[in-house]
Amino acid sequence: MRLAVTGLGMVSTLGPVVPGCAALRCGMVRPAPLDFHVVSSGDMPGVEAVTGHPLRGLTAGFTGLGLYALLAHHALQDLLAHARPGTLDPG
Repeated sequence: MRLAVTGLGMVSTLGPVVPGCAALRCGMVRPAPLDFHVVSSGDMPGVEAVTGHPLRGLTAGFTGLGLYALLAHHALQDLLAHARPGTLDPG
């Protein structure tokens, strides 16, 4: 069986696939403090904020399987917007 990439879709902090890939090529990142802290492991004991790449707004209130389903839904919408016509079965 032959496989071919006919479209790309993505959900990221940099946006959907086309602007997101362009932003990555330019070296753009959008780290932000997350909503929890950890104990510092350095010379100065204390608590530090954890930095990550959250999808603010899109994923608010979702966790676990619901979060994965939401991300898959948005990635599939982006994929369908960029796939070549006739390459994906509508069913």
